[in-house]
Amino acid sequence: MLQGEKFDPEGLYVKRVVPELAELEARYTHRPFSAPSAALSAAGIALGMTYPTPIIERAFARDRALATFQEIRNATQRSLQSHRRRYKCVVGLLPDYR
Repeated sequence: MLQGEKFDPEGLYVKRVVPELAELEARYTHRPFSAPSAALSAAGIALGMTYPTPIIERAFARDRALATFQEIRNATQRSLQSHRRRYKCVVGLLPDYR
């Protein structure tokens, strides 16, 4: 969505490849599910009927992904620290991923 808004603010490409959005106002092209009912009706769009509703909530998915990446990073750092403690003789050979 952000790339589309940045590089195709009028939604010309989206409207060409997704004909259901052709009549929708440009400001709602990249986020039709956030358009008011009047704008959707004027464009002939019925969410869930003529155009699908979102499968996931973007903000929730983003937060979950960031939390997962942080958990992975923390686990990796704990593993490296444990490895360094066990094998003190090769400490200088292991990269420091901090």
